[in-house]
Amino acid sequence: LMKNLESLNYTKFPNIVTFYLDVNWSNFDDYLNSLKPGMRKKIRREIKKCSDNGVTIKEEPITETIAGKLSELEAIVSSKYDPTSNNKLPNSFFLTLQKYAKDKIRLFVARKNDEVIGFSLSLHHKDVLDIYMYGSDYAAQTNTFFTYFNLAYYNPIQLAIDEKIKKIYFRYLNK
Repeated sequence: LMKNLESLNYTKFPNIVTFYLDVNWSNFDDYLNSLKPGMRKKIRREIKKCSDNGVTIKEEPITETIAGKLSELEAIVSSKYDPTSNNKLPNSFFLTLQKYAKDKIRLFVARKNDEVIGFSLSLHHKDVLDIYMYGSDYAAQTNTFFTYFNLAYYNPIQLAIDEKIKKIYFRYLNK
């Protein structure tokens, strides 16, 4: 069955463990105020440091121009956690996802000097946001950029609050 599905351009993914967050805040400051003071201060600092380092994060559509970079960045992250993995997603994976999922895709792209250095891809259906994939160019970042936390947590939480999304699922690969 797996061989037949792969021949039909399906892509095999490893088991994914999921955590979730119920979103019940009226704005991002309410979310921050619901956290312990130390965590609140840390998040504000990480958001500021990301911006201070010249990293901008914006929501973008998947285009032919960016699909190859998404494939490359996802492969960098995958190989970091599984060096034996050679399952680089083809550009067509992202373009097909955009073609069929359309407005259900929420893609946050991090850029520094107009160069894409990271992304998080979420799937949005009704009142659920599923943070599905992350990619990063580790060589283009330092530990003080805090791009990961902004892409994978703070921007999606802000989006969920703004759009009245009730639940966010966070995934990580279980290898």
